[in-house]
Amino acid sequence: MLAQPMPPGCVLIRDAILVAGLDAAANRDGTDRPDRINLRGQGVRCADGSGIRHGGSSYRNRLLQPDTTAPLPQPAATLDGLSIFGGIAGPQFGHLVTQSLGRLTACDRFPEARLVFIAEQIGFDALPGYFLELLAHLGIRNPVQLVGASTRCEALILPQDLCNLERRPCVATAYRRWLDRFRGQPDASGGEDLYVSRGALGLDLGQFLEENVLETALRRNGYSIFHPETVPIGEQIRRYRAARRIIFADGSAAHLWSLFARPDSRAAVILRRPPYRHFQAWFRSAGSPKPVFLDFGLADLSSPGRPGATVGVLDMPAVWAALRDGGFHDDPQPVGTPRDRLTGWLSASGERTGRIPRPDLALDARSLALIAARRRFTLRETA
Repeated sequence: MLAQPMPPGCVLIRDAILVAGLDAAANRDGTDRPDRINLRGQGVRCADGSGIRHGGSSYRNRLLQPDTTAPLPQPAATLDGLSIFGGIAGPQFGHLVTQSLGRLTACDRFPEARLVFIAEQIGFDALPGYFLELLAHLGIRNPVQLVGASTRCEALILPQDLCNLERRPCVATAYRRWLDRFRGQPDASGGEDLYVSRGALGLDLGQFLEENVLETALRRNGYSIFHPETVPIGEQIRRYRAARRIIFADGSAAHLWSLFARPDSRAAVILRRPPYRHFQAWFRSAGSPKPVFLDFGLADLSSPGRPGATVGVLDMPAVWAALRDGGFHDDPQPVGTPRDRLTGWLSASGERTGRIPRPDLALDARSLALIAARRRFTLRETA
């Protein structure tokens, strides 16, 4: 089955057990929705029940490591032949990009082996098409399989995780060298100016007010407005490689860009939420040009139980001025509602209850719809 030695950083485990599904769910997250249980205790155990280094994964601020004191699960199925442990996979694009790609280098050496991922959640039973597209773009031709229940592997290659948002450094030097083969040459022309928008997403996803107003101003200054979720992964990467100046509405698209960015590009990220603690470390180690992070949040609009749906209230005139100071445009015309009007709207009538007051501002229709879909607000300290 295996006539060649293991590459550095990989071990071969005979009769390994992938601990997955409800076998790993000793500590549930308290949700009443059984199709969305975030699982703990997932990963690789040896046939004798022991654990092994690199047999767990960091995923969504959790270290997923099998509990070797628990009885060894009875496998629901057996995967014959040779498999490669790909790690944990879940439904969120940003985490797939930053936390489910780090073991792929082993596929070069074993192109016929099955690449196996463990489902992060109960109910996550198929890898998204865009993730499979990304694997193909990275040269992965191995058969790919997702398991949602504990599974025996006749022979399992366990590679070290070399690319993970919570790793330090997040992206290992060897992994960056591996990625170089798939980046391709950037557009030989001067490149385009690109704004990567969240404005076409549903109202139930995190955004910020007055993004439409910002887009109008950027179009006036020669920017193309790009909604990455509307095109295949390969087209997303092509556009990112062609961009000489690129501005992101804070989101997962910036992570994909960071893996394929042209080295002479300039980037800015408009933060819609407080800075995420892993952001700086990720971009510092990804090998991309370091983005400028624009943090001008004044308040957050939210609904209970929907942390991912928060809408930021930004000081848009300050965002626009910072983009100008950073060389992303040279337009002196102000953009957006002044800061004092925004904070006055919220704090004057809603500060005691935290309920969002009816806007008395001339906001665009998209912003009004985002407000109507939220129930509460919290002023930021910066306000």
